[in-house]
Formats: sequence, C-alpha cells, structure tokens
Amino acid sequence: MTSKALMLRHVKAPIIAAPMFIVSTPELVVNQCRAGIIGSFPALNARNEKKESTLDDWLVKIKSRLNNEDIECPLYAVNQIVHKSNDRLMQDMETIVKHEVPIVITSLGAKEEINDAVHCYGGVVLHDVTNNKHAKKAYEKGADGLIAVAAGAGGHAGSLSPFALIQEIREWFDGPLALSGAISNGKSVAAAITMGADFAYIGSPFIATTDANASDDYKKMVIDSTSEDIVNTNMFTGIHGNYLGKSIENAGMKISDVIANKDSKNSSDVFSSNNDKPKPWSKIYGCGQGISNVKYVQDTVFMVNRMINEYNETISNLSPPTLNSDLANKILKAAEKAALDANWKVAICIVDPAGVPLCFTRLNGAFPASAELAKNKAKTAALFRKPTLDLENAVNGIRPALLAAGHTVLGGGEPIFIDEYCVGAIGVSGVLPTEDAEVALKGIAGI
Repeated sequence: MTSKALMLRHVKAPIIAAPMFIVSTPELVVNQCRAGIIGSFPALNARNEKKESTLDDWLVKIKSRLNNEDIECPLYAVNQIVHKSNDRLMQDMETIVKHEVPIVITSLGAKEEINDAVHCYGGVVLHDVTNNKHAKKAYEKGADGLIAVAAGAGGHAGSLSPFALIQEIREWFDGPLALSGAISNGKSVAAAITMGADFAYIGSPFIATTDANASDDYKKMVIDSTSEDIVNTNMFTGIHGNYLGKSIENAGMKISDVIANKDSKNSSDVFSSNNDKPKPWSKIYGCGQGISNVKYVQDTVFMVNRMINEYNETISNLSPPTLNSDLANKILKAAEKAALDANWKVAICIVDPAGVPLCFTRLNGAFPASAELAKNKAKTAALFRKPTLDLENAVNGIRPALLAAGHTVLGGGEPIFIDEYCVGAIGVSGVLPTEDAEVALKGIAGI
C-alpha cells in the first residue's frame, strides 16, 4: 500500500492538486505531476458527448505520458463520488482496479467495498471530510488517509476553521492527512504543514491555467475576484459549497436571495450522468476563497514551480538556524587568532546545543588539563545557555549548590546565538577565567 512516506518521497513539495468537476483534464493532471506534485481528476470528468464513460481512455493516456515523459512525480489520483446518485460508481471502480490507480479520493460517502477494491492491488484511499465525526467514520470503513476540507475550500466546502479541524483529527489519527481551504501559494502550504497536515490540497488556482477545462469567462472571473466575492450556499446541490458570486448573478439570481435560501435542498441528482438540468459547476462556478493572488492565466508547470519555490523558501526561514562545521571552524579560527595575538596558550572547543564537540584545538604550550576543561566549559555554556563566568560568579556568591550539578562552572564558556537561537557554545581554557572568556567572545565575533 502507498505509505505517507512513499507519497512524500515522490513529490517536490507536499501538495495534492484537488480534483475539480469539469475543470480537471488529463493534460492538467500530467503537468501537475510533471512539476512535482500529485495530480488528480474526478472520474466523472471522463465522458463523451453521449455522457458515456471514457475513464479507460483517460487512464491509458495519463499512464502512458507519466511513464514516457519527463515527470517529477509518478503518483496521481482519481476522485470517486461515493453517492447513490453516481450511476457510474461501480463501472468506474472496475476501470480503476484494472489500471491500478495509485490513489483514489472518495467523496460524499464512505464504503468498505470501495476501499477494499483499492486495497486489493495496493492502492491508497484518501477520503474527503468536513468534520471530525465523519473523519472517524471514514477511517473505520478503511480509508487510509483523510482530506480535511475546511472553511474557504472550493466546491463542496466545510465550515470549520482549519486550526480546529486539523487539531481534532490529529488527536487520534497519525496517517496521511491533507488540508483543503483557501491554500494558493507556497506560504499557505507551509502553514498547512506547520499546522499538522502532511499535504496541502489545492484546487481553485488551477482553474486559471492553460490546461484547465474552464471557459475564458470562468478564468477571468477567478482572476477578477477575491474572497469577498465567494458565496457559500447549499441551494444548488443540497450540500454547502463555495461559488463565484458573479456567476450566480449572471445566471439571473440575486445573491441575497441565494443566501436567504441557505437551507433549501432542491437538487438530489446533480452528479448523475443522466441529469440534463443545468448544473452549478458549468454555469454557476465553484471556487474557493484563496484566489486573490491569481492575477492571470498561467502555465500549470510555472504555477506549481512558483508554489514549490515559495514553500521551500518559507520552510527554510521557519527552520531554526544550526551551527554547521563551516561556522564552527570559523569561530575556532577567530578564537585561535585572538589567543595567539595575546600570546595566551589555550585549548579551544566548539560544541553543538547538546554539548557534543564539533571542532577542537590546543595551542602549543597549553597545559594538558586545559583540553578537557575547554570541552566541559563549552558543554556547560551550551546546556545552560549562559556564560560560564556568570555561573562561576553565582557559585562564588549565592548559588554554591551549582557545584553539586557536576558542571564546569569556570569562566571561559560562552553560548553561541544566531537569531536568538542557541546553536552551540565555545569553551576556552588556559589563562585567567576573564581572559578565557575574552578569547571565546572574540571567536564568536568572527561570525
């Protein structure tokens, strides 16, 4: 079965492209994978003018291109609407099993037989949920992973804050977890991961791409809209979803009337391939709130690469600084120079935050015992995040009990801070405590 670790190994950034009814195409999926994320599409998108399934043809085309072209991520997903109105469900499942689709995303219903069918060939099932109760039910029925659809997501959206939803699910679930809801750039991807999700689930920005099966009017409306233009209602499908307000007005309806009818359920078969009524997704456009940064129609690969670069830059900035070997040796050389300039025969040691030595030197003529003292001073400074001269003064004053802790409380150990993070320490021994500390501080000044 496809594990979380395997899924993450195959992507350049932890992003799953959300399947979008009508909009997602084989070309969009392939280019999402080409750029290094998991592409996806709804099975119901694969149909001809007679509304007959062409899923087999779509999968043959996608698999062929993923196998023969320069693709960063070989994983893709097919979305199945597990709802009684989907009269193609079992037919499409047979096709999915035949092609061994690596990831199946299930929505609007969880069935053990669907999950078992995917598991029989080693695939993984991710299930859409809008609350913790449905998440537990999906997991009990065999879903391997969950997609937390929070407030602000496009299409059928939840109403819960992503902070609350992720927190509640993570209290009991440690499997693959994606977060959906107004995520449209690398910074928001990083926020989702920091929050506890394994993947960001992104759909709406891909509407305004060259590969999307969306009208020019639809794409322009996405570009011209912001979160304030998104309307949440269950009027069109009986299930709450987010739509572009302008498309509702273009259909001859007042947004105030739509909002007033928020509890109506006037369509139960919108997913049926035999339904000839105008559907919300074709004239009334689904869209999430995170679209204000979509300024023009873009190439899919370009858009994904921008998200990946933003994500990597953000994660890099969020990661605490570390004391690498280059910096450690630079500090050591600066301290060594300071000691030589003063003609002080000392030992110098640089350690990491846990007190593990990174580099060491003992100048000619330094007393042998100074080697071990320098290491211990550095370790003490790193563990206490304080200069050992301060600890020595405390022992000589009102804190003699520090001696019982077994640490070296002699001046000459100095913590090393980068951007307010203690990344290690330097210890110097061989002359007076104040002189040892002077060498240590001049070493730190070297960076």
